[in-house]
Amino acid sequence: MKNRQRIRSITLTALGTVLLAICSWISIFGVTLQTFAVFFMIYLFGARRATVTIAVYLAMGALGLPVFSGFGGGIGWLLGPTGGFLLCFVLVGVLHILAEVIFKTSVKRWFILLPLSAVSLLCCYLCGACSMYFYYLKTGSSNSFFGVFISLIALYTLFDAAKIIFAYYLAKYFKRIMPI
Repeated sequence: MKNRQRIRSITLTALGTVLLAICSWISIFGVTLQTFAVFFMIYLFGARRATVTIAVYLAMGALGLPVFSGFGGGIGWLLGPTGGFLLCFVLVGVLHILAEVIFKTSVKRWFILLPLSAVSLLCCYLCGACSMYFYYLKTGSSNSFFGVFISLIALYTLFDAAKIIFAYYLAKYFKRIMPI
């Protein structure tokens, strides 16, 4: 029975990593579906397994496998202008794990889960703004941190909110037809 659980866990982690890679390769108007994949895994797999899956995905990308946007890979992607977004995906998982610890159960209610996801997304914007701001400083640009942060919110909030809501309802549907 223990081997069965281990195989199931490894399989879900592998499937989640593939989902993250595929969603990073899909770009619509410069917006990838990575945030959809991250939140979908959190809602479907649970925060702990999703966080491990995200960490495996980032490790694969850091080792040079082409799992990031535009079939990119290597440590440079994590240290580049979008590295803050990528690294913050682990923080998103950790925030959801903390919510599970605080509420002493898997967080499943939409009135807790969706605001928590909004706060997690705000953390992603902050981390992403930091990495972009430092990139702009290196290139000699005069953008302020606040300007970068506000432009990220203005550009991505509607897309990301739609992806999170879609991920929530799709995971809810999958759990109903095929419990994981």
